Amino acid sequence: MPRSHCRLISLAATGLVVLLTSQTKAQTLERELVVTVVDRDGTPVPGLGPADFVVREDGARREALRVSADTEPRQIALLVDTSQATDRAIADFRNGVSAFIDEMAGHHQIALISYGGPPRILVPSTRAVARLRKGVGQVFAQAGTAAYLLDAMRETTAGFTKNEAVRPVMVVLAVEGLDHSHVDSRTVLMRLEAGAVAVHTVVLIDRQRLTFGNSRFGDLATGPLARWRTERDRGLSHAPLITGG
Repeated sequence: MPRSHCRLISLAATGLVVLLTSQTKAQTLERELVVTVVDRDGTPVPGLGPADFVVREDGARREALRVSADTEPRQIALLVDTSQATDRAIADFRNGVSAFIDEMAGHHQIALISYGGPPRILVPSTRAVARLRKGVGQVFAQAGTAAYLLDAMRETTAGFTKNEAVRPVMVVLAVEGLDHSHVDSRTVLMRLEAGAVAVHTVVLIDRQRLTFGNSRFGDLATGPLARWRTERDRGLSHAPLITGG
């Protein structure tokens, strides 16, 4: 694995709340939208006001009234791939998760979940930095296990809904490979959107394993395992696009 550091963004610094009007037949309503605005380098853009936003609902433009920083506590789930395929990436994962916890815990609730094999909650949702740091010690590549990414995303979304999370955020750490989940990506994406879960994904690529001809997974482009790869890739790429992550 190339020695690139696994850096997780500070979610608290990127959120903005946009208050806008929505006209109905009977009255004018005020609604809030939580948005993320970053530049090409992924750096948050400061100093934005109502004139910087164009919001349309069913084709009709809505007036943006106020813009403010989103400082409300968030409910964050960190989903970490601990399958055998992460053997060369696990140190980067642990470093990235540790740095993320140090910055985000305390004000925000964080849960740590692994999905090498069936999804497993390593640390239930908490603000306690010590508990989360201890949980990082359980993050390691498990020999003989496969990734169940989509299953983990589905179960985590269900947990957010059950607990009535107000600001649910899902951060997924993954590597190149296959997914052995029992649910398809379309179902997961629909549930994420319905649950208003903001999804962020970080994928570490091992360039030494990108040549399909020498891949331990066989021919991932056209072979019988292609669907497992396609479902996984669709979940990782589409989830941030449809949820604002």
